[in-house]
Amino acid sequence: MMGDLTRFVNSWSMRCAEPLRNYCHAVLSRLVNYFTPESINELLSEVVARGLSIEAALILLSQCNLIHCNEYSLREYMETGKVEINQLMGILQSEGVKVSPPEDLGAIVNGDYRVNQTRGAMGFLGCLGLLGFAVDWLAPPFKAVN
Repeated sequence: MMGDLTRFVNSWSMRCAEPLRNYCHAVLSRLVNYFTPESINELLSEVVARGLSIEAALILLSQCNLIHCNEYSLREYMETGKVEINQLMGILQSEGVKVSPPEDLGAIVNGDYRVNQTRGAMGFLGCLGLLGFAVDWLAPPFKAVN
């Protein structure tokens, strides 16, 4: 089981731009303690299908924990394709992550760091059930550590 989770985390974190790859790995490693890999995979697959930034989605998801997940920012990002770079910078800074220069984060979110990857067309949320995805995610594969 742990090998499967490690492969899952590695497969998604390797898709992140190098400056944030380790950060993405850490966020994914934490998220698999709260949410099923299937639900994370479904959400990130939808992010990719819409041509959005995996890094931006993971930065927004980094605020989720076992007790609380305010998915409003992520939902808005997925619906509009727009995200405030200053908001992302604030989240990163609060977690002790520095992106320097700050313009690099904008380049990452806009896909300018991507090589050999085409941005997908905006898709329909379909079976994701975005309005309820946070509730659906609350099927953690592990118990919380006290």
